[in-house]
Amino acid sequence: MYKLDELVKAARKIFDASPVLVEAALKLDGRQTFTLDEAKEIVAQFAKREVKS
Repeated sequence: MYKLDELVKAARKIFDASPVLVEAALKLDGRQTFTLDEAKEIVAQFAKREVKS
């Protein structure tokens, strides 16, 4: 299990995404710890969301 802050620090390396995007995606989930597979799925789904203006 990885802590949210660990995943945010490694965002570019693990997810090829900005730390801000990773932090937002994982915080929305409401948990503080994740498996790597869970975190990757959450971040991928969040990145695909449509941005409404």
